[in-house]
Amino acid sequence: MVAVPSLCCGEKAPFFNKKMNNNLLKQLDDWVSESYPDQEILIANGFEEAFLGVAVQCNNHIPIFSKAKCINILVSQGMSYDEAEEFFEFNVQSAWHGSSTPAFIDMFYPEK
Repeated sequence: MVAVPSLCCGEKAPFFNKKMNNNLLKQLDDWVSESYPDQEILIANGFEEAFLGVAVQCNNHIPIFSKAKCINILVSQGMSYDEAEEFFEFNVQSAWHGSSTPAFIDMFYPEK
């Protein structure tokens, strides 16, 4: 089962239209339940569309999210890019939820 914490410290999370993400959340829940039945995989509330997958480090299963997609989700909710980046870094990326705390990846795009 997917655990869905707010993953915020300090301020409350901005409003997210959960109805819009219900199908995606169900797909994530089904995938996690089938792929990791004995693990707690935390999905950041409102950031389902930024979920990339699960990494394993020394038998510790860590959900991975795209930092850029998370910030873009906040921008789509009405924040400026700078506000979204600051909010994300302080309230989401810095939140600790134990060994199952999600990781947020900055993607590397090499020049061609």
